[in-house]
Amino acid sequence: HLEAGETARKAALREVEEETGYECQILKPLLLVNYAFKREGRPIHKVVQWFWMRAGTKTGDRDKTEIEQVKWTSFPQAKGLLKYPSDFKLLGAIEGLV
Repeated sequence: HLEAGETARKAALREVEEETGYECQILKPLLLVNYAFKREGRPIHKVVQWFWMRAGTKTGDRDKTEIEQVKWTSFPQAKGLLKYPSDFKLLGAIEGLV
């Protein structure tokens, strides 16, 4: 989420460091995703800007409440692990870069 006065780029760098424990560098914007869901019966609409990043300095540990598990996998295997349409779009955008 954006904090007061924060750009999407700054928020992404902050969130990634808070959740993964790595200070990163943004290489390029990837994808803008809109989706909706219900939380406690209330509709929630989210807009998420994804960025292609390079990991840099390790500054801490991952946030285990935000990131339950980390797993390295191939693109074909990753497709079998995804659940949400926006995740498939994101994987497709990344696949073209590697």
